[in-house]
Amino acid sequence: MLKEYFALQATFSDHMKELANQNRFDYIFSKAYLYLKMGPEIYRRKDAFQMPNIEWDKEYYPELQYGCEQLLIAKGLLKDNPIENIDTLSFKYLFSMFHYDCINIKSHVLEVDNKVSFIDEVLFQHYIDESLITYFQWVKYY
Repeated sequence: MLKEYFALQATFSDHMKELANQNRFDYIFSKAYLYLKMGPEIYRRKDAFQMPNIEWDKEYYPELQYGCEQLLIAKGLLKDNPIENIDTLSFKYLFSMFHYDCINIKSHVLEVDNKVSFIDEVLFQHYIDESLITYFQWVKYY
């Protein structure tokens, strides 16, 4: 895991390194990596808050996996490189797995091919230490 993280971080500009630090990317990266390595059931058993929540419909698991895969390539840290192709609830669940609650969403209108969609700028707060992070999601509307 460290090899992959340091290889990715070596590609970051100074601005991206600052964003990664502000948004606890090392922590998010490690949690996403472990989820992908362990799968939802083992991850839940080892997680302090038993995430992903056992009550969540398993239909969300593929989107959680895809969200984690995108985090491992640093998607979501920038407005112009948002996490995409997962629904809004899955995006919230993704960060809940890392012990963050959604506390604010600011939507930015985006027009692509004459279709309106949104980039959501989502502010999350950690359950325990109350740290704040911001990640971006592309919400497509057709």
